Amino acid sequence: MSRKRKKLFIQIYHDLYDSTTWRGMQWYSKLLYFRIKRKYNPRKGEKITVSYKEMEDEMSQPTFSKAKKELVERCLIRVTQKGGLYRRRNYYGLSEEWRLKQMSVPMVDIHKAKRGLVERGHDNNPTAQLGLVSHSLHA
Repeated sequence: MSRKRKKLFIQIYHDLYDSTTWRGMQWYSKLLYFRIKRKYNPRKGEKITVSYKEMEDEMSQPTFSKAKKELVERCLIRVTQKGGLYRRRNYYGLSEEWRLKQMSVPMVDIHKAKRGLVERGHDNNPTAQLGLVSHSLHA
């Protein structure tokens, strides 16, 4: 009698899915995040590696680079070993630092900003300097 294999899955928590960090990401960054999550093994820890060769059927080289950069900037992954010279690989680790970044950044309506509906003239407001409309509870 053979053992039944467990069905594997990738889990994403609701707080990440509902966050502005996740909602503002490009589709290709989400795809790469799922690939990294799929390769995560708690026994190996921070030794997750994903190469362009693994993703070439899903995205181009420049898109792959942009996806990695966006995941690091949004604090969803961190580079634990930088590859490059001497044939070393890049290793990544999953990060929960996005939660801290989420708390420190004001809510911003990205869709209005993309359409050009921006609020101007607030020099002391960093979101206004970027041309973004910030939501606040004060009317």
